[in-house]
This record gives sequence, structure tokens and C-alpha cells, in this order.
Amino acid sequence: MITPDDLPRAMAGRRGRYALITFDDGYRDNHDVAFPILKAEGVPATFFVATGFIDTPRVPWWDELAWMVRTSQRDGLELADWLPARLDYASDREDVVEALLRVYKTLPTESIDRYLDAVAKATGSGRCGVELGHGLWMTWDNLREMRAAGMIIGGHTVNHPVFSQTSAERRRQEILGCGRRLVEKLGEPMRYFSYPIGDAQAIDAVTRDCLREAGVQYAFSYYGGMRRWADWDDYDIRRVGVETHLIPEWFRSIVSLPQHFA
Repeated sequence: MITPDDLPRAMAGRRGRYALITFDDGYRDNHDVAFPILKAEGVPATFFVATGFIDTPRVPWWDELAWMVRTSQRDGLELADWLPARLDYASDREDVVEALLRVYKTLPTESIDRYLDAVAKATGSGRCGVELGHGLWMTWDNLREMRAAGMIIGGHTVNHPVFSQTSAERRRQEILGCGRRLVEKLGEPMRYFSYPIGDAQAIDAVTRDCLREAGVQYAFSYYGGMRRWADWDDYDIRRVGVETHLIPEWFRSIVSLPQHFA
């Protein structure tokens, strides 16, 4: 098990099997649940945090959309301006959540609030209250404790926008602002970064220039696959997602034969 600090050594040797454990966003359970287990096992991990959520706790857009659907007292959802057909809750509300998230990820910045307001009205749930964000995120003290124990803290922007739908200047502000805040609160530069959403479309020349300006050494994507030494890219280190639907057998297959299952 290694951290991004160890990647130069691993690349120099070009032999052996290495794995990094990473966490995105900055949720409080990273500190309260995962960190004690990692520390007890002597396993290092990297935590990529969106600094705006640490500074001002609130429910992020993906959780807010899920909350609106899950708490709705209606039997379906109609959004004529955004969806081609009515979505019924009868089968699986999580499918509805996924459909709404897909729409969100295509929206320009100026349409986001109008979309969230429309979903809030269509579900009857309203928008999430600020109080629902309390206790959702780690604190700076949590992060300092984890860093002192050997964990790595990296950047994940300030507000977690969808980069592929975000202007070049906004991306620059999100990356540089995140880096400045990590220096201010943790006293270390942002050497490692993970892209919000992590889709390949976000990793363009503009974003790469912003990362170089911020002094980022390695950046991690989230669209799957395995990066081989032969096609290594410091700014597109691929990761395998470990989500709630991933069964243990499939996880073991990925770890054992990533070239086939990652």
C-alpha cells in the first residue's frame, strides 16, 4: 500500500503491485469510520477534500437531489423542461435520482439553481435546509489529526462543480482557491488533486494548465480503468470506484486482475 508520495519510487522500479486508497469530497465518516480502521491496520490513504464544504458545511447538490426524491410524498416526478417523460417512483427511486444527476451534469452554471428549484417543486420536498449539512463534513481539526497520523490530504476544488460544464476561469478559481485554503489551514501545498466528477471530458488543456499553475504533481480521475506505466499520465491517474453496489466478489476480481476488471 502506497500514497502519492511513493509514486516516483514505484515508477522508477516499474515492477511490483501497488495500490492506493483514496477518498473524495471530505465526508465526516472518512474521519469517524475509515480513519480509525486505517490507522489500526497501519494503512495509509489519501483524502481529497472540497474546501468549501469544510469551511461552510452544507448539503452538496448530488445529495440534495437524492434527498428531494427520497423524501417526496408523491408517486412520480414530472419536469417538462428537463426530462422527456414522467419518472415513476414505483420501481426504484434510486433510478430517478440517477436520472436527475445525469441531467445536472449537463447543465451550464447559470441553469443550476433553476433546475434545483424545479426539482424541489416537482417532488414537493422543497430545498434542503442548511441544518442538514451540519455534521456532514470533516473539520480542519479532523484533517490535521489525520495528517499527523500519516494520511495524505489533497484537493478536490472549493465547491465541487462539474468541470466539463464550467468556464476556464471558474475552473482556475476552484483549483487555485482550494490550494490556497489547504496551505492556510494545513500549512502544506496542494501537491495532489482529484477531479470533481472525474470524467475524461474535464481533463483538457485548460484544466491541466490550472493544475500546473497550482503546483499539482499528480491528479486523479474517476472514470474507471487502469493506468499502465507505458501510457502513464501524471494528470490522469485512473481509479476504480468502490461504491455501495460493488459486491465483495467483484471487488476481489478487480484487485486480483485489474487489467481485466478495472
